[in-house]
Amino acid sequence: MQVILHLGAHRTGSTSFQTYMARHPVPDCAYWGPDVTRGGLLGGLHVFPQSPRTLRRIRGRIAVKLALLEQRGFTHLLVSDENMLGPLRSNLRCSALYPEVGMRIARAAHVFGPALGRVAVQIRALDSYWASVLAFSVSRGFAPPTGADLERLVQNTRSWRDMITELACAMPGVEISVTPFEQFAARPDLVLSHVLGGVAVSPVARAPWVNRSPVLGQLRQTIAQAFPERAALLPPGSGGWQPFSRADRDVLRDRYSQDLAWLRRGADGLAIYHEHTAPGVADRAAPTRQTTRGSEDNDSQDRRMARPC
Repeated sequence: MQVILHLGAHRTGSTSFQTYMARHPVPDCAYWGPDVTRGGLLGGLHVFPQSPRTLRRIRGRIAVKLALLEQRGFTHLLVSDENMLGPLRSNLRCSALYPEVGMRIARAAHVFGPALGRVAVQIRALDSYWASVLAFSVSRGFAPPTGADLERLVQNTRSWRDMITELACAMPGVEISVTPFEQFAARPDLVLSHVLGGVAVSPVARAPWVNRSPVLGQLRQTIAQAFPERAALLPPGSGGWQPFSRADRDVLRDRYSQDLAWLRRGADGLAIYHEHTAPGVADRAAPTRQTTRGSEDNDSQDRRMARPC
């Protein structure tokens, strides 16, 4: 039995991938989604300080379930839950990509034991990633970011390369598969094929886009219902929300380009990077709808997001 962890990240098509997995069973491959991992199976895994007894119990629960799957004839188990990398609120609080990922994944590797053989990660251009994260947080009741909040995100140099390097350190000997959101978000079948080591899977021409970022009209409506005094903090317009200035987007995109160049050079032997450039592959990073820049006077807003680390 080989265990494969699909870690997301958040806002990179992970829910779409999980929807595909639920609808397209793969022979000999069992699947656990968030309904399993967040249903008590991994309860206590990321409590701090950690108890060795808790880890032993979680590892024991998983070992029993793996044995039952083997008895049923499964050779692989795919586990998909982006929260294993860390919660989005930590990213916003620290203005950084998954600051606790090393500790969290080291614990996950321990409880899955030697059966863990591969990990899959999907990354995204940093300007669109953070814009999606911010839109998602605002739709959940958080105030729009101030200029200072945005500046912290731009100035923090932590990138996907740092996160992948920490993953490799936390899981020595475990293969890390990396795909870009821009090429694979619409093709969860191709992601799954890479995750399973090239196994042919049920193809899709275009998968449903699940849990997509809310547009400005939706964000204003959400805020108006719960916090009417904050509705004016969002810029006018009806398209997607892009809170960063053009100069800030250039900085973030350049950082992402450096990550991709590192991956294409072999990622220092730490990860395997997959690209898909066949005609007809949807590019979900390309502007498909109007995006509206946030107000330049964000510094005047009287409430910030979660405090930085």
